[in-house]
Amino acid sequence: MKALGVHARPARNTTMIDLAGDLPAVVLSQLLDLHLSTATRWTAAAGSPAADYAADLLRRADR
Repeated sequence: MKALGVHARPARNTTMIDLAGDLPAVVLSQLLDLHLSTATRWTAAAGSPAADYAADLLRRADR
């Protein structure tokens, strides 16, 4: 695809932001096999109100 001038990264990032805005980080993490902290960062970048909740769960898990 790259040889044709199609860049997948912008489409991937747009899709990730869209999903992260609709799903809690925990669900996003399990659905896409992401580390919870990565899913939490995507959720926060999407401005989802659930981002704080997921970050709090992550902090509790680290204890």
